Amino acid sequence: MGLRGGRYETLGVIASGGMATVHLGRALGAGGFERLVAIKTMHPHLAEEPEFVAMFLDEARLAARIRHPNVVGTIDVQQDEVGVFLVMEYVEGPSLMQIQRALKKEGGQKLPLDIVLRVFLDALAGLHAAHELTGAGGMPLNLVHRDVSPQNILVGVDGIARLTDFGVARAEARLQSTSSGQLKGKLGYMAPEQLRRETVDRRADIYAAGVLLWELLTGAKLISGDNEAQILVKNMAGDHLPPRAVNPAVPAPLDAACMRALQVLREERYATAAEFAEAIDEAIVSSGATIASPRAVAALVKGLGAHVSPSDLLAGSSGRPSLSPRPLETTPPPPGILAAPARTGIMTAESAPARPSDTPDLDAFPGRSKRRGKMLTGVLAGVGLVAVAVAAGWSLLGGSQSPPQTTPAIEAAPAPPPPAAPSAEPSPASSIAAALTPPPPDAPTAAPTASAAPAPPVTRKWPSKRGRGSTNGPYRPSDL
Repeated sequence: MGLRGGRYETLGVIASGGMATVHLGRALGAGGFERLVAIKTMHPHLAEEPEFVAMFLDEARLAARIRHPNVVGTIDVQQDEVGVFLVMEYVEGPSLMQIQRALKKEGGQKLPLDIVLRVFLDALAGLHAAHELTGAGGMPLNLVHRDVSPQNILVGVDGIARLTDFGVARAEARLQSTSSGQLKGKLGYMAPEQLRRETVDRRADIYAAGVLLWELLTGAKLISGDNEAQILVKNMAGDHLPPRAVNPAVPAPLDAACMRALQVLREERYATAAEFAEAIDEAIVSSGATIASPRAVAALVKGLGAHVSPSDLLAGSSGRPSLSPRPLETTPPPPGILAAPARTGIMTAESAPARPSDTPDLDAFPGRSKRRGKMLTGVLAGVGLVAVAVAAGWSLLGGSQSPPQTTPAIEAAPAPPPPAAPSAEPSPASSIAAALTPPPPDAPTAAPTASAAPAPPVTRKWPSKRGRGSTNGPYRPSDL
């Protein structure tokens, strides 16, 4: 990961080819502005070659002129101490080649016909927009892509296919002319005139699109061989089987449209990509075939999982894990405390750790636990002293006095009869301790009612202090 051009940050590698590497990047701006982009950088060993640098700049200049929803747009071109790099629109989704490989791993399945038609018509629309490109004065640039292949068609998770990579494109206004006798592109998709090193026009791209359609309809390679020489011979011969010979489910009108694009003589092919698309539309109507919606294409792309999502690339980078705001808290809350979501003060039960019961966890409140422990210790010690004093007084009086009533009676009631045997009489100390046990800290003290009877007289004089909060309330250990 690194910062390039002052405002572009490279995160992870999306793809790499023979000339350049495409990175997932982030465009940074004022006020925290961020946007995901694709950053295309030349390989280091090519960055020092003037011819490749000029070709790289040609791609940026040409692609930046094309504004079409089925073409990957070029946003910026920059140069820094490392070299020249292109900033392009980021398309989340696999290439058509990655989709074909994913289907092959699942048992050699082919793309459904309606998906094939949707993707192929999108690619033809982008190709026609590139062919119709004009210069500043309105003069046609006669651009030829020269590398229409599954690697250069991206199918986004939005269900839209886009044409990309104009690195080997030829135009009349190229700053860097193509070296004579040099083949550019993939042999299996080159038109015969291109293999013969003749001047090419847009009909060479029509041938490459025909090869692509043939392979999508059949799920096989049109031209293959053990070496490049065999591929060249088969391609220049033009003796191709029709798609129906490999896949009988292909409608006959669609088969005929595909074979016309594969004619050896360029004059016998479609003149434009738009004409090719019209022939496909007519074949669909006459055969009763259907075209998938972008939603159906998006569902297939997401289901295959044939590409690396930006979240995976961001998680694997050493920078920030995502474009979403970072949470305010990065450490987990202590047990028993509800966690607040990032950037809000709302407590959510979902974010709180599970507890076995509703009992408060005192370990989570060390200060409160210590204070409560000290209070309980003082209460128990005071109760013990009172019990000892009462027991001693009881023994001096010979047990003839009943213990004083410290709580007001709600209703007058006759005194219980004396116990039958001394052994059944409760312990005075335990009775006094039970009577003097203080209520919970927050429990309210019952107030006497108007019908309450007065407390019986006692001969034992108690300290003059009364309990806190009421003159008739219970005695506290602190009163002694």
